[in-house]
Amino acid sequence: MRHYRPVENRHFRSLRIKDKRISGLGFYQCTFEGCDFSSLALASCSFEQCEFINCSLTNLTHQHLSVLSVRFQACKVLGIQWESLNFPLSFCMTGSKLIYNTFHGNSLPEIEFSHCNLIDTQFTRCDLRKSNFTGSEFIHTTFEHCCLNGANFLDSEGLVLDAESNAINEVSLPLEAALGLLQKYRLTIR
Repeated sequence: MRHYRPVENRHFRSLRIKDKRISGLGFYQCTFEGCDFSSLALASCSFEQCEFINCSLTNLTHQHLSVLSVRFQACKVLGIQWESLNFPLSFCMTGSKLIYNTFHGNSLPEIEFSHCNLIDTQFTRCDLRKSNFTGSEFIHTTFEHCCLNGANFLDSEGLVLDAESNAINEVSLPLEAALGLLQKYRLTIR
């Protein structure tokens, strides 16, 4: 069990912490609004029940980082490797832009990525059961060997799924994505 210096119930506005290293802090019920954390290195830190609003998290590096019950709203999240975060991992993203993110082997059932732009993002061997991707846009985003059973992709755009390499039982899809599943088999629907 790690011991963190506690930072509790704080509201941080317009912080600019770029190209710095922060270690040994535990943030609990904190809000970060309009902050820029570009190229920030986090070591042995935790975020629990925190909220990030309109923040830039680009090229963030981390070691021994815990994220539990964290909300990201209208954030720019670029180049994060989520698979190396400590477990359990729980968060939700709404109205955010994710670019060059990788999720590999993450257990994220019922996760929310609603109304997000997911660009060049990879989900590989992830448990995304009953996840909510409603209203999101997918550009060069892949799902490989993922459990997507019960996931909701309604009102999303650009989604491409392979039914043979993903579990997709009871998935809610927009018409465009459903027809895309059939293209592989060269079926004609009239």
